[in-house]
Amino acid sequence: MKKLLTFSICLLAVTLLQAQTDRRLWSQGPLTWNDFTIMPASSGQRSYLQYGIGYNPVRDTLDGVRCCYYRAVSWMQPSSSWVTANHRDSNTLRYNQIIFDMLEVERRQLQLSINANPNEIAYSDMLRAASSNLSSRIESFSLLSQDGADTAVLSAFERQVAAELAQLPADYRPRYTARPFGYGLYVGIGATGSTGSMGKAFAPGAGLNLGFDFSYNRHLLILDGTLGLCKARQTFSLADPDGTVKTFPEGKLGGLLTINLGYGYTLVDNLRWQLSPFVALGIREFSYSSQNQNNNFAYARPEPVVGLQFRHHLWQQHAFPEYGFLAGGGRVSELSRVSLQGRMLLSYSSFPDLQGSPTGLSIQAQLALSLNGRLFNVD
Repeated sequence: MKKLLTFSICLLAVTLLQAQTDRRLWSQGPLTWNDFTIMPASSGQRSYLQYGIGYNPVRDTLDGVRCCYYRAVSWMQPSSSWVTANHRDSNTLRYNQIIFDMLEVERRQLQLSINANPNEIAYSDMLRAASSNLSSRIESFSLLSQDGADTAVLSAFERQVAAELAQLPADYRPRYTARPFGYGLYVGIGATGSTGSMGKAFAPGAGLNLGFDFSYNRHLLILDGTLGLCKARQTFSLADPDGTVKTFPEGKLGGLLTINLGYGYTLVDNLRWQLSPFVALGIREFSYSSQNQNNNFAYARPEPVVGLQFRHHLWQQHAFPEYGFLAGGGRVSELSRVSLQGRMLLSYSSFPDLQGSPTGLSIQAQLALSLNGRLFNVD
């Protein structure tokens, strides 16, 4: 049973490989008699051209970026195309070449239809319409030319089809122009430590980092937060207006929350790197949950922040086409990236209501995985 399964898989692979190699593309040049099987002489049909038309998803690299889009394809199949021995002449070859040219015209028109419509569901209907139109056109040509016997008709169709080919682009590679809008979403880990009396009051902390950024051209709006843990190096107490005293005991683990809202400017943005300094207004909060919920300690203060953000793009891909929300449903593409992101933040922390009024510089380092992108117009 295992040998039979292996044999079946190998047979399927060979069959698929043969199906791909038994295809003659229009771009490979004019047809020759080597593309046909010679059949015995007959007074019936002179020749037969087996052809196919369709579309395939394509992964390509444009300007160093992986792109996905749909490309119309067509081919003739030499193993199933034939000519009778008594009609192996120049007119019969011209006749089949015109049919092959008509096939190429229909492929190019199908590509234009696909380019103009971002709805992939409609592509199958476009293909059926193209196949039907091609069949009708070939049938009419065959009747008028008497299967290639009427040279005047052959010449007229040659000129007509050549003119159509000259008006249609031969190949399609997406062209795009950048739109000003972009986004970033990242999640990672962060660690922070302080200098001065802040460093003596609180031990270094670490936690989970989550953030967003929205870009317009090179301008960034950043929202960033880290939720973690840290230890107090001395006992801190706060009294509420009602006289309740809340305590963060020395040596105990408590909560550390930082939130930053800032503005950045991208200095470097290429295929591999993105570098953006920024300034922000931050909030730093220390908290401690006691057994008595009424005595839970929480104290937050605003602080100025400066920082530097870099991204190293690990993977990036362009997808064509898509509906664009920001374009009001128009034809928009998105450059998607997965990046390794690092951030360094420097802030000035001051907690005047705590014992000793700890102050000092706080340094925070973050390492995250970022999903970010940019919107593009597709030409």
